[in-house]
Amino acid sequence: MRRAVALTLFATLAPLRLVAQSEHLAALEASAPASVLDATAGTLGAGLGGLWIDPTAEPSARGAFFDLYQATVASVQMYHAVLATRFGPRWSFIAGSTEIKDLFDSSLISQDPGLANLRARAWWLGVDATTRWRSLTGSVGMAAANDENVGDYQTSTVARANLRVTPVASGIVSIGVHTDRAIGGSIPRTSGRAGLDLSVQGSRGAVNGAVSLAVSRGQIWRYSETRGAEAVAVRLSFFGELDLGVGLGHYETTFGAQAAEWSRSVLAGLRVGRFMLDARYTNTEIGLGTGYGIALRYGER
Repeated sequence: MRRAVALTLFATLAPLRLVAQSEHLAALEASAPASVLDATAGTLGAGLGGLWIDPTAEPSARGAFFDLYQATVASVQMYHAVLATRFGPRWSFIAGSTEIKDLFDSSLISQDPGLANLRARAWWLGVDATTRWRSLTGSVGMAAANDENVGDYQTSTVARANLRVTPVASGIVSIGVHTDRAIGGSIPRTSGRAGLDLSVQGSRGAVNGAVSLAVSRGQIWRYSETRGAEAVAVRLSFFGELDLGVGLGHYETTFGAQAAEWSRSVLAGLRVGRFMLDARYTNTEIGLGTGYGIALRYGER
């Protein structure tokens, strides 16, 4: 099964001449940790998980976060990790990877031992500095990406910036502006990506609710999988211990069988003290496809 998936994955990409970037890196760059409902709109209320996408969504969050996303069809695993601490600004360190394990059967490796050194994987490392002044929160960051596509090695350096304003003193409304751009490396790059989101949150009794709407346009690399999106996410928290959420995104793709795809997610989370366990199921054709994620985080917001 793994061999068939690997051959299908990379044989499909070959006619498109994605020689400078694999599907692994495209999926990793556009992914969301398990505690986030949608990569475009779901950052509000996500705590540490939101730092992967937008550090200004939770400017005070500190702690450690780890998650695993398992694609149900391709049998591919994706990992995200975040460590956030304060030293002057709030610093957040992010790391992610995805890989097809045991790419070739042992029988093929015995015939050609050189196959044992070939990998289909990608990893992403980054750091962001976030600071807040009155109603404004801003962050700047850099990331390094590495893509190993069965013997083809490529790299990229990405810069990103986020600015968020809370025009109402109570903080029930926030507006975020985002930009990401590749500034180096061997992967063919474009003019970058920009995004805008509007989030509203409120509470009634023991129930806290949040709604986030967002749009994005552009792409970081020439062969990024998506070049635009519209999304909405709704999240409810009961007694500060139980989280439930749904997310819906519509993505314009740069390659694939269709020009646009949908992403639908449902999430449940349970908090015990400073520990939080999130589980998310996503139905989609983009990235690694339909699958489920489990996230564990420790920290404070």
